[in-house]
Formats: sequence, C-alpha cells, structure tokens
Amino acid sequence: RKLRGLKSDGTTFALFLTLSEAKIGDDIYYTGILRDMSAEEEERERMSSMINSCIDPIIQIDCKGIIQAVNPACCRIFIYNESELVGNNVAMLMPDPHATNHDSYIHNYLSTGIRKVSGIGKKLRARRSDGTTFPMLLSLSEAKIGGKTYFTGITRDLSAEEEERERM
Repeated sequence: RKLRGLKSDGTTFALFLTLSEAKIGDDIYYTGILRDMSAEEEERERMSSMINSCIDPIIQIDCKGIIQAVNPACCRIFIYNESELVGNNVAMLMPDPHATNHDSYIHNYLSTGIRKVSGIGKKLRARRSDGTTFPMLLSLSEAKIGGKTYFTGITRDLSAEEEERERM
C-alpha cells in the first residue's frame, strides 16, 4: 500500500507499507515493512518535468492506438485538452488516408516486425482539432512496460520551415 510518511523535520515522503499477519496459538501478530519510495518519486517527478517542459509534442499510445498520455505541447499544437486526447484513438490527429488505416499499420507492424515508422523519423501531415493540417516530423519508438507494448511519438511542427521554403 502506498502512503505518505512524516519525517521528524515535518516533511512528508512516499513510502510503501506491506503488512503480514501471523497467528501463533491464540495470539495474532502483525509485521509491517516500510520502504522509503522517495528516490522513485523523485525520479518520476524529474521525468514528468522533462516531458512536460519539452516544446515538441509527445504522445504515448498503446498497441491498439489508444492515447495513454500527452504532454502540454501536444495539447497546444493540436488544439485539444488532455482529457479530449487521452483514451481516444491517435488517428484523430491524422488526416486520411492515415487516419483510416492507422490501426492496420499498428497491426501489421506487430504481426510482421517490419518497421515503416517505428525507430525511423518520418515527415507526415497531422490534423488539429479545427480540422487544419500541418506538416510534422514524427519520431516513433517502442517500449515494453509490464509486458504491454507502447509507442511514444515525438513530433515537430514543420509549418514554419514549410512557409520559409515556399517564400523562397
């Protein structure tokens, strides 16, 4: 069980409590083991801070294409609230034909292991909540967490570069 502990200086810290019960004769004894989780909590906070301060959108999806997490830059660039993204299919951020075919892209990759985007940067078009599209560079990586497959995409809006090229 995750709890908060109180140090003698008044600060709190994350801890994990494990309790076990033992009956000896007519008596019941309890043993508690406390584990200080401060280092793990600090590491999570550092990673969260790094991801949330990144200026490029970061999106994590599961093996079914369902958005698991986004950073604030993703919400800003795609013009969505986090709650509108998490739990929905990532295809909502793509124009056709990619939106229609995205689930089959994931299925084909998981079935064959042949990479077409994962592990490779690729220029694509993305779609904002207002329906406008923009050019982006997608860098996609795969991770196994707790036996489940997740994909993390880091994107870069290439609109400014495209506009500059068109002016030249």
